[in-house]
Amino acid sequence: MVTTHWDGSAERYLRSQRIPPLEYIPTVTSHFRPDACMWMNSFEERNPWATWEQFSSAILEHYGASSITDIQIVLACLEQTTTVDAFIVAFTKLSSRAYGWTKAQLLPNFLGGLKPEICHDVQVMEPRTLAEAQRLARRLEAKLNDSRLHRLSRPSGAWSSSSKQNTIGSQNSSIN
Repeated sequence: MVTTHWDGSAERYLRSQRIPPLEYIPTVTSHFRPDACMWMNSFEERNPWATWEQFSSAILEHYGASSITDIQIVLACLEQTTTVDAFIVAFTKLSSRAYGWTKAQLLPNFLGGLKPEICHDVQVMEPRTLAEAQRLARRLEAKLNDSRLHRLSRPSGAWSSSSKQNTIGSQNSSIN
Protein backbone atom coordinates (compact mmCIF):
# COMPACT_ATOMS: atom_id res chain seq x y z
CA MET A 1 0.00 0.00 0.00
CA VAL A 2 1.30 3.46 -0.90
CA THR A 3 1.56 5.54 2.25
CA THR A 4 -0.01 8.97 2.09
CA HIS A 5 0.47 11.89 4.40
CA TRP A 6 -2.40 10.96 6.74
CA ASP A 7 -1.78 7.28 7.28
CA GLY A 8 1.99 7.72 7.29
CA SER A 9 1.72 10.27 10.10
CA ALA A 10 -0.76 8.11 11.99
CA GLU A 11 1.44 5.03 11.74
CA ARG A 12 4.53 6.94 12.89
CA TYR A 13 2.59 8.26 15.88
CA LEU A 14 1.19 4.83 16.77
CA ARG A 15 4.62 3.19 16.58
CA SER A 16 6.31 5.96 18.56
CA GLN A 17 3.70 5.57 21.32
CA ARG A 18 4.14 1.77 21.20
CA ILE A 19 0.43 1.24 20.56
CA PRO A 20 -0.27 -2.43 19.75
CA PRO A 21 -1.54 -2.93 16.16
CA LEU A 22 -4.92 -4.20 17.43
CA GLU A 23 -5.42 -0.81 19.12
CA TYR A 24 -4.54 1.31 16.05
CA ILE A 25 -8.14 1.93 14.94
CA PRO A 26 -9.60 2.82 18.37
CA THR A 27 -6.62 5.05 19.14
CA VAL A 28 -6.83 6.96 15.86
CA THR A 29 -10.61 7.30 15.91
CA SER A 30 -10.54 8.69 19.44
CA HIS A 31 -9.12 11.85 17.83
CA PHE A 32 -11.82 12.17 15.17
CA ARG A 33 -14.09 15.20 14.96
CA PRO A 34 -17.89 14.78 14.90
CA ASP A 35 -18.27 14.34 11.13
CA ALA A 36 -15.57 11.70 11.02
CA CYS A 37 -17.11 9.98 14.07
CA MET A 38 -20.39 9.64 12.19
CA TRP A 39 -18.54 8.06 9.27
CA MET A 40 -16.69 5.77 11.70
CA ASN A 41 -19.91 4.57 13.34
CA SER A 42 -21.21 3.58 9.93
CA PHE A 43 -17.91 1.94 8.96
CA GLU A 44 -17.78 -0.11 12.20
CA GLU A 45 -21.34 -1.27 11.75
CA ARG A 46 -20.56 -2.63 8.28
CA ASN A 47 -17.00 -3.82 9.08
CA PRO A 48 -16.86 -4.99 12.71
CA TRP A 49 -13.60 -6.93 12.19
CA ALA A 50 -11.75 -4.49 9.94
CA THR A 51 -7.97 -4.52 9.90
CA TRP A 52 -5.86 -1.38 10.01
CA GLU A 53 -5.18 -1.71 6.27
CA GLN A 54 -8.91 -2.01 5.48
CA PHE A 55 -9.70 0.95 7.72
CA SER A 56 -6.93 3.10 6.20
CA SER A 57 -8.06 2.30 2.67
CA ALA A 58 -11.70 3.02 3.50
CA ILE A 59 -11.03 6.34 5.17
CA LEU A 60 -8.73 7.48 2.37
CA GLU A 61 -11.31 6.45 -0.21
CA HIS A 62 -14.11 8.23 1.66
CA TYR A 63 -12.23 11.46 2.31
CA GLY A 64 -10.76 11.65 -1.16
CA ALA A 65 -7.12 10.66 -1.14
CA SER A 66 -5.60 12.12 -4.27
CA SER A 67 -4.00 9.82 -6.76
CA ILE A 68 -0.30 10.14 -7.37
CA THR A 69 -1.05 11.53 -10.84
CA ASP A 70 -3.32 14.23 -9.37
CA ILE A 71 -0.62 15.28 -6.93
CA GLN A 72 1.99 15.43 -9.67
CA ILE A 73 -0.29 17.58 -11.86
CA VAL A 74 -0.98 19.99 -8.99
CA LEU A 75 2.73 20.11 -8.16
CA ALA A 76 3.64 20.88 -11.76
CA CYS A 77 1.08 23.73 -11.84
CA LEU A 78 1.87 25.19 -8.41
CA GLU A 79 2.79 28.89 -8.55
CA GLN A 80 4.18 31.30 -5.99
CA THR A 81 1.53 33.87 -5.09
CA THR A 82 2.94 35.30 -1.86
CA THR A 83 6.34 34.80 -0.24
CA VAL A 84 9.06 32.37 -1.19
CA ASP A 85 8.76 30.73 2.24
CA ALA A 86 5.02 30.13 1.76
CA PHE A 87 5.72 28.67 -1.69
CA ILE A 88 8.41 26.39 -0.27
CA VAL A 89 5.98 25.09 2.39
CA ALA A 90 3.27 24.38 -0.21
CA PHE A 91 5.80 22.81 -2.58
CA THR A 92 7.25 20.62 0.17
CA LYS A 93 3.80 19.38 1.23
CA LEU A 94 2.97 18.34 -2.31
CA SER A 95 6.40 17.04 -3.28
CA SER A 96 6.47 14.76 -0.25
CA ARG A 97 3.44 13.04 -1.80
CA ALA A 98 4.89 12.81 -5.34
CA TYR A 99 6.12 9.25 -4.98
CA GLY A 100 8.87 8.19 -7.29
CA TRP A 101 9.93 11.71 -8.23
CA THR A 102 13.62 12.34 -7.81
CA LYS A 103 15.09 15.59 -6.54
CA ALA A 104 16.29 16.23 -10.09
CA GLN A 105 12.67 16.03 -11.29
CA LEU A 106 11.44 18.32 -8.51
CA LEU A 107 13.96 21.10 -9.19
CA PRO A 108 12.49 22.34 -12.52
CA ASN A 109 8.98 22.25 -11.05
CA PHE A 110 10.11 24.37 -8.13
CA LEU A 111 11.89 26.87 -10.38
CA GLY A 112 8.94 27.07 -12.77
CA GLY A 113 6.57 27.91 -9.93
CA LEU A 114 8.54 30.89 -8.63
CA LYS A 115 7.47 34.44 -9.49
CA PRO A 116 9.18 35.50 -12.74
CA GLU A 117 11.30 38.23 -11.12
CA ILE A 118 12.79 35.60 -8.78
CA CYS A 119 12.77 32.61 -11.13
CA HIS A 120 14.96 34.18 -13.82
CA ASP A 121 17.67 35.24 -11.39
CA VAL A 122 17.70 31.85 -9.64
CA GLN A 123 17.98 30.05 -13.00
CA VAL A 124 20.94 32.23 -14.02
CA MET A 125 22.78 30.96 -10.94
CA GLU A 126 22.19 27.36 -12.11
CA PRO A 127 21.35 25.68 -8.78
CA ARG A 128 22.14 21.98 -8.79
CA THR A 129 19.85 20.99 -5.91
CA LEU A 130 16.39 21.87 -4.68
CA ALA A 131 17.84 23.10 -1.38
CA GLU A 132 20.23 25.40 -3.22
CA ALA A 133 17.40 26.78 -5.39
CA GLN A 134 15.30 27.42 -2.29
CA ARG A 135 18.17 29.21 -0.56
CA LEU A 136 18.81 31.38 -3.62
CA ALA A 137 15.11 32.20 -4.00
CA ARG A 138 14.95 33.34 -0.37
CA ARG A 139 18.00 35.56 -0.84
CA LEU A 140 16.69 37.08 -4.06
CA GLU A 141 13.32 37.78 -2.49
CA ALA A 142 15.05 39.52 0.43
CA LYS A 143 17.10 41.59 -2.04
CA LEU A 144 13.95 42.58 -3.96
CA ASN A 145 12.18 43.50 -0.72
CA ASP A 146 15.16 45.59 0.42
CA SER A 147 15.30 47.49 -2.87
CA ARG A 148 11.52 48.13 -2.72
CA LEU A 149 11.84 49.42 0.85
CA HIS A 150 14.77 51.61 -0.13
CA ARG A 151 12.76 53.17 -2.98
CA LEU A 152 9.79 53.75 -0.68
CA SER A 153 11.84 55.30 2.12
CA ARG A 154 13.46 57.91 -0.14
CA PRO A 155 11.38 61.12 -0.38
CA SER A 156 9.91 61.03 -3.87
CA GLY A 157 9.97 64.69 -4.84
CA ALA A 158 12.71 66.12 -2.63
CA TRP A 159 15.52 65.99 -5.17
CA SER A 160 13.59 67.13 -8.20
CA SER A 161 11.79 70.03 -6.50
CA SER A 162 15.00 71.52 -5.08
CA SER A 163 16.73 71.20 -8.42
CA LYS A 164 13.77 72.95 -10.09
CA GLN A 165 14.05 75.77 -7.55
CA ASN A 166 17.75 76.09 -8.24
CA THR A 167 17.08 76.24 -11.97
CA ILE A 168 14.31 78.79 -11.54
CA GLY A 169 16.44 80.82 -9.12
CA SER A 170 19.35 80.89 -11.52
CA GLN A 171 17.09 81.92 -14.38
CA ASN A 172 15.69 84.78 -12.27
CA SER A 173 19.16 85.94 -11.33
CA SER A 174 20.21 86.02 -14.94
CA ILE A 175 17.16 88.13 -15.83
CA ASN A 176 17.99 90.73 -13.18
